[in-house]
Amino acid sequence: MKLLLRLLLLVMMGSAFAQISQNVKEGEDYRVLASSQPLFTKDKIEVIEFFWYGCPHCYDFQPELKSWLNRQNKDIVYKKIPIAFREQFFPHSQIFYALESMGIGDTLTDRIMFAVHRENKRLLDESEILEWLSAQGVDRNKFLAAYRSSSVLAKARAANQIGNSYRIDGIPTIAIQGKYITSPSIAGSKIKAINTMDFLVDLVGNSNKSQTQYAANSSKLLQAEVEEVKKRQAELEQQLRLAQNQPQANVPQANQTPPLINQGRRVALVIGNASYSSVPKLINPTNDAREVTRALQATGFEVIRLENADLRQMQDAVRSFGSKLGKNDVGLFYFSGHGVQVKGKNYLIPVRENIKQSFEVPSGAIDADLVLATMENAKNNLNIMILDACRSPFPGEARSLSRGLATLDAAKGTLIAYATAPGKEALDGQGSNSPYTKHLVRALQQKGLPIEQVFKQVRIAVVEETKGNQVPWENSSIMGDFYFRK
Repeated sequence: MKLLLRLLLLVMMGSAFAQISQNVKEGEDYRVLASSQPLFTKDKIEVIEFFWYGCPHCYDFQPELKSWLNRQNKDIVYKKIPIAFREQFFPHSQIFYALESMGIGDTLTDRIMFAVHRENKRLLDESEILEWLSAQGVDRNKFLAAYRSSSVLAKARAANQIGNSYRIDGIPTIAIQGKYITSPSIAGSKIKAINTMDFLVDLVGNSNKSQTQYAANSSKLLQAEVEEVKKRQAELEQQLRLAQNQPQANVPQANQTPPLINQGRRVALVIGNASYSSVPKLINPTNDAREVTRALQATGFEVIRLENADLRQMQDAVRSFGSKLGKNDVGLFYFSGHGVQVKGKNYLIPVRENIKQSFEVPSGAIDADLVLATMENAKNNLNIMILDACRSPFPGEARSLSRGLATLDAAKGTLIAYATAPGKEALDGQGSNSPYTKHLVRALQQKGLPIEQVFKQVRIAVVEETKGNQVPWENSSIMGDFYFRK
């Protein structure tokens, strides 16, 4: 385990130092909004964190963000704004503003995120919310009155409207002075995002700090992150030693090994589109689809495979795939080809497409949310979506399109894997497979790895091969363990 940690740290350090050695660049590390947004504070530099309690990447970014905030001077004013990309997550925004109105929001934010991400609390049902907050010493009646109040509801709705004004398509996202936005996914890593935030704050403050100093700051932050990883590792090892020395009945539920996911058949839909007509052709997607099909079949999946499918064929395949999924089945959808983000939604481009401009995409492509909804409709225990589809098919419209794909929300029992971070573009590769699919196929062949470890292995390998230029990403809400090969 220590050897694996050292290797992971080396990859992290190599990738981070390669990134911070480059200048911060507009369009790569941050975006400039077409129109500046109104500021909450006029006499200070305003920094807004758009977040969601249930976002694993927001939770993971908190140590670096807090460290950054602690070293800022009094010229900075910091504000958190909750974003609910789906109506079902709206209660989290209500919780935030209800606690804020009671004057205890700052003291409970960390505890709420810990409960959601470490203790498997969803905190979306009113009764569960009240029970959990009561256990934290919050007055049940006062909270409920605030939670249901028209002012809190209005603030929660307004938060989403502010997010739309800032064109927020993934979280966490940091906005600076109503004009600039950056994030770990935009910049490529947490360290580069922090470095970019330093750059933007100085840009707004008209400072003369040099790029050398940005790199020095980032080096210090990187060392702090390495120390944090070591600290977390030591804590986990201590928890393991304590658990081994305790009777099983006394082990806290949060430290128990997650149960195996109950599963029936394994059913997959695999699509590889390469022979495009009005958008650039690709080299590897059909090879990718064949390799993934062989790897999945070797792990017991029944696979429906399509190559160079048009819109009708893709629609029919998704319907057929959905009809095959039963309540206890595992569903897996894989797509390699062109994918594009339009107005915060992800679309998978068919071949023989009749799409000339980006505004035609919604009527001529497959909405990734539709595929997710098809799988969720089976009400099964586990669905997996893998998108090696972050190429940019409309190079002439780069200014009107958001880069890469947007973050999709994973409903309970769903894991969504991206070939690269949201907002970034993936590489097609020079060999017979894309870098992501090549390492995915290799990882699928390994025995005894839980699904999260499979994708972590892929991420480490892709980051190393691409020298940090491509960082695979996952969004997961699965509750138990799943093994491709036990």
